[in-house]
Amino acid sequence: MELTLTAPTTTSRDLLAIGFSTAEITTLKQLRARFDPFREACESNREFERLAFLKWRIERGEFARA
Repeated sequence: MELTLTAPTTTSRDLLAIGFSTAEITTLKQLRARFDPFREACESNREFERLAFLKWRIERGEFARA
């Protein structure tokens, strides 16, 4: 299954339809709320997505902070 999330078109109903639990959807909404303030500081959506992904990997301990 391939999942492409393109905000704001992906709805909770869409996520439920592809197998996400309500708890996972709640977590995704909380993450989005946490990251939205940083979106304005980025020059593009792609840059924001890269920074958000890097932050997520650092939080999981996959990279050491420089």
